[in-house]
Amino acid sequence: MKWKKIFSTKLALLVLLLAALVMTVPVSAVDSPLFSISGKTTMVDSNDDISIYNNNEATHLSDYQLVTFANVIPISSDEISLPITLNGKEYVVPLTHNTFESLDDGIDSYYGAIPGITNSMMLITVSGGNTIYGSIHLDDETIIISPVQNQRSAITKSPLHSVYSSTSLTDSGYGLSFCLTDDDTVVTDQMSSSLVSSESRAYAYPRILIVTDSYFVSSESNWQNAAQQYIQETNYQLNRNDIQAYMYIAGYDSSKSSSLLSYPLNGNSPREAFKSVYSIADLNSYQADIGVYFSGYDLPGSTALGQAESPTSSAKRYAWVQMAADQDNTSVVTGNYQARVSVTIHEIGHLYGASHGQAFEYTSTSGSRIWTVMKDEYRPSHSWDYSSPSYHGDANHNNAGLIASNKFTVAGYI
Repeated sequence: MKWKKIFSTKLALLVLLLAALVMTVPVSAVDSPLFSISGKTTMVDSNDDISIYNNNEATHLSDYQLVTFANVIPISSDEISLPITLNGKEYVVPLTHNTFESLDDGIDSYYGAIPGITNSMMLITVSGGNTIYGSIHLDDETIIISPVQNQRSAITKSPLHSVYSSTSLTDSGYGLSFCLTDDDTVVTDQMSSSLVSSESRAYAYPRILIVTDSYFVSSESNWQNAAQQYIQETNYQLNRNDIQAYMYIAGYDSSKSSSLLSYPLNGNSPREAFKSVYSIADLNSYQADIGVYFSGYDLPGSTALGQAESPTSSAKRYAWVQMAADQDNTSVVTGNYQARVSVTIHEIGHLYGASHGQAFEYTSTSGSRIWTVMKDEYRPSHSWDYSSPSYHGDANHNNAGLIASNKFTVAGYI
């Protein structure tokens, strides 16, 4: 099935920041890269004169590397073979072009399993500007590839990227609330056997409109590249055999940035700004069943990272997900790839009727206790899985079942 505001613009600040990075990254990490693409990756050290976008991620990583990429996929093809090095071992990964958006925008997504590694999946989205957003899913960790160089400070042809393992993210033991919505208004905690038995095994193909504001546009090397990758990550979860839903991108829109950022929230979530600025008619004009606002808002006095419309409403079509780092509680790293993908998958799950109450805690292969993605708080250690009897859950913790039972409703809004 086809399937990351602080700018360092002065060299003095740059040297201090990169010096801090080098203190964190042992020399051995440079000699033995966590991830590279053969012949197309350059390791970066403190001697390089590069201004970078710092989302505070580095101070919370125990190990990572800084790299640039060049001409990763010269020609967009349906099938490619990508030679990579992962944890010191070489692989050639067969990747398939992912056609979930019909725009000819020079941004392409690919997916594929790594030969010889069971349950692995590589998901990357690349653009002509040598920008890569990607992940490599393994049994007990995810390798993240993400640009850290803002487009306004991009003084090199190949933007700077960080590469790290999810296991390197500091987990403070404290979580941040995902939603402003009281989960009791979303869906009841207990699953009924009739709902589970009514799951459809046919595919549903909802269409999604992605809107944003100036923060997300200016803080990314390529915001559409980032957004497309986050939707690809979500599709990877929805594409499972026990859900079989797949979202197509109906369009991208940043034309109403000023209206979104100037909307008087009065204590409400940015989702209300989205719903007010983009009417149902706007969604319909894109033939979009649902819309997601990738937002620069950090709601003052709140640790919520997103909100979706309650499934008790007649149509659940609007979700807000926070792209900025949360300033109200800095004990948990937010605003990075890991948090952004988590909140995207979580809030889109709500649009399909998934519930906090159906989240499930399970033991990973390494013995760690991990919650599935619909847990009502974000922590870096939580998985991106929707719970089900076959994917870390049981008959009473089956968010996959909820999504499967609602997917045709969502796909039928247009």
